[in-house]
Amino acid sequence: MPHLARLVVGFIAALVPLAGAAALADREVVWMTSRDAALERELNAHAARGLRAAAVSDGLPCAVTVMQAPAQPTTPAQYRVVADRDLGASLPPLTDDGYVPRFAQRSATGRAHVIFEKMTAGRTAVEAWQLVEFADMNALAAALEAPAREGFQPRLLARYPLKTWPGLSERGQILLSKRPGATAREVRVVAGQSRNIDAVAKQVADATAAGFDFDLFATGSRDGSKTLRRERLHVVLSRGTGAGAGRAIKLERESSFGTFGSGLPLGTAPFWDDDYVHVWSPAERRQTWASPIRLSANEANCIGLSFKLRIDGPRDQSSDIVGLAARKVLSGYELIYLTDQRLGGSSAVLKW
Repeated sequence: MPHLARLVVGFIAALVPLAGAAALADREVVWMTSRDAALERELNAHAARGLRAAAVSDGLPCAVTVMQAPAQPTTPAQYRVVADRDLGASLPPLTDDGYVPRFAQRSATGRAHVIFEKMTAGRTAVEAWQLVEFADMNALAAALEAPAREGFQPRLLARYPLKTWPGLSERGQILLSKRPGATAREVRVVAGQSRNIDAVAKQVADATAAGFDFDLFATGSRDGSKTLRRERLHVVLSRGTGAGAGRAIKLERESSFGTFGSGLPLGTAPFWDDDYVHVWSPAERRQTWASPIRLSANEANCIGLSFKLRIDGPRDQSSDIVGLAARKVLSGYELIYLTDQRLGGSSAVLKW
């Protein structure tokens, strides 16, 4: 019943703006299923019209990228798409030129591509970036210790490690950044594999009370394959020297439809067979709404998916699209898109 009550309240809030608040204007939404060079061309073509990358899918065999017009017009963004095997060589020149890693697309085979975004032409580097590789998720914490001592903070899991037979295994890749003047940091990785995430949520809450802040999280199967059940959960947190109590971080496991949390969305991923894990930080007058789109097995593999999303996906939104996550269902897949809604006013995508 508590979840039903939240669903009803969220549904009403989503339909009826608060008294005195002007209705938000719809903003154009574009769905893309391209990869590699074609994706980079599409990103830049739509960016020239004022759209920005909003989210990439997690959990589908076919990678989906969604772009959305921002609530307020901004300088047109520029994009580069880099394959995981090229990250080591491409990271320094791109970040020196002002590009920032924003999203990672992961395929069913374990290959990954990172979408870099640059907001201001001629912008020089603000942060230093580093790529760290690791054998498996059990080795992640140890792999982060040395860069953390130098002030680097985990930012993006570029590739989830895949451990199968020789020739197909892939090491994990994580991107870290360091702001000017940053001091040594301490990293903590909270892991769980029980379907009940209460223990993980409590460890995260205890860590934030001790000054740790949320960096990223991921779910995965035992060997990293995207075709197996995602029963592993890892939350990465870090803190600077002498940090006091940090912002509260909540973990919540929910099914596909309705509202979750009352605050800033930080991430969503499929978990086990029939749920999603959401990570959020409490904030007033904010909520996140999850809306499902049903896909056949063929559509989930990119056969007719572009047409399906043009018809069934949102063509315009008044709130920020902040996530795409998918799970298998009896007849195919379910893809949920998440919108961050600021009640009584315009919304804004959370930035680092």
